Amino acid sequence: MTFEEIHDQILAGGRSATLAEAAERGRVLTTYGGKSQQMFAVTLAESKKMFDGPEEKWVSWAVAEYHLKNKNNTHHIRQIGDVLCALREEDFPMFQRFLSTSMSKLFELHEIYLNKGVAALINFVNLYFPHDDVEREELRRKKAQLLDKPKPESPEQPELGLKFDVARDTLDEAELVKQTAARGFDEENALNMGTNGVLLCHTAVRYVVENHSRIEQEAQGEARLIYLTWLRDQEQKMREAADALRALAERTTAGIQEA
Repeated sequence: MTFEEIHDQILAGGRSATLAEAAERGRVLTTYGGKSQQMFAVTLAESKKMFDGPEEKWVSWAVAEYHLKNKNNTHHIRQIGDVLCALREEDFPMFQRFLSTSMSKLFELHEIYLNKGVAALINFVNLYFPHDDVEREELRRKKAQLLDKPKPESPEQPELGLKFDVARDTLDEAELVKQTAARGFDEENALNMGTNGVLLCHTAVRYVVENHSRIEQEAQGEARLIYLTWLRDQEQKMREAADALRALAERTTAGIQEA
């Protein structure tokens, strides 16, 4: 199956008929990075339902089969897939919409689904998440209200522990979201994280720009498409970040001028 065939099947509500088909779909989808994360989550959740064996055995199989980062990352993706699969049965238009919603926002919905069920989740989305422009922090705040989670009274310094090889490892966005939600994570942590992220991005992009001709020449067939997909994905993420920062800077400038 090609990526386009799998994409169209899942968008139309098609399901993996066998574990072998889920494995094949997953292997294709994982080569397309950010463009197919949500669809891969669906396929991963389907594979778990069809797997003959305990959860621990399934997650070991999934990590090896799809070349995933680790077991924890695999569970995070599967949890999003569980939400999407449930919505596919109960609210198909919402399922289709969420196939292009950021994984970090979809991860916020799993706890509602787990604790309140799919009907409550659908009601929550209709009330508080009617479009994807809703900020993740606002989504998290509304979720906490629904689940009656009190805000911590005293701050606690978070242990970020982001030890990774910047040139070989890939950070898990869901894990980063959890870190920023930790008690004690404040604006100083966020600004430092942002500064480090920008420096990493700037340095990496400079290398890619300087070596673009060689990279493009050496990339053949599907590898060239993967490279192009990476360029488009990063461009979109950086544009969204730049737009958000520009808007905040304009608001802050206006506040200074009015003071």
